[in-house]
Amino acid sequence: RCLLLFFAANLSYGTSMAVKLASLAFLKRIPKRVNLNATFSSLSCANVVHINSETDHTPSKSADFESKIQFLKNKLHPDILVHVLDSTTDVNSSLKLFKWASLQKTFKHNVDTYYLMILKLGLAGNIEEMEGFCNEMLKEKCPGFDEAFLGLIECLVRNDRLDEALRVLSCMNSSSFKPSIGVFNIVMGALLVAKRDFKDVLFVYKEMVKVGIVPNVETLNYLLEALLEDDRVGTALEQYRRMNKKGCSPNSRTFEVLISGLIARERIDESLLLLDEIFELRCEVDLS
Repeated sequence: RCLLLFFAANLSYGTSMAVKLASLAFLKRIPKRVNLNATFSSLSCANVVHINSETDHTPSKSADFESKIQFLKNKLHPDILVHVLDSTTDVNSSLKLFKWASLQKTFKHNVDTYYLMILKLGLAGNIEEMEGFCNEMLKEKCPGFDEAFLGLIECLVRNDRLDEALRVLSCMNSSSFKPSIGVFNIVMGALLVAKRDFKDVLFVYKEMVKVGIVPNVETLNYLLEALLEDDRVGTALEQYRRMNKKGCSPNSRTFEVLISGLIARERIDESLLLLDEIFELRCEVDLS
């Protein structure tokens, strides 16, 4: 029993530290402008984990909250606010601190403060408030908002907050920023792994087309997989036939998705036709 208690205590400590270290890692990186041609910016929060729901929604002690307000009154600055928010585990208290700072005449939020508040709200599942701050960050034209959006989407996807990631993606698309195709592919892939509805995958595809980004073969493979999962076999085969018109050539993954999907639905004759095309294209595939 003592041994179990020891492991439980250390696990709890490790989880809280992971959240804190990941958050601080972002804060150290965000001022550095990064290469946006990469799939995601260096604002990656790969180590962020789910905030403990019990701790997250427990109201903080009034005295602790007031002490933080008094501390900020004397030295209110975005960097200091970020560290105060980061040390505040309760999302509601963080939100009150953020809004209090917004009302101070000499203070202006920057991308750091917005990022941390949006991430906290997203991990807590507060989608509406999260979206509001995304739009507010855009309205304020905070320098670095594009990098922040990429980091937010990656963090939310890695923490299985896909509804929140979709909402941030939509907000990002309402700006002038045009991200790389990789952002959309990663979200589509995560939706498929999570067995989400076809409409969610289609939403990402439409958002991509809306901002004028041309799909690549990875995008179309995800689309084919989603169509087959939704039993839209005819549409999937039609999309496959039109791949060349979209400037893409099928690869081994394309045939894997299609043939596996057809066989699973007992459409053997059509899968054999595709097998012939593999040999005609001399495409190297997994022999299994």
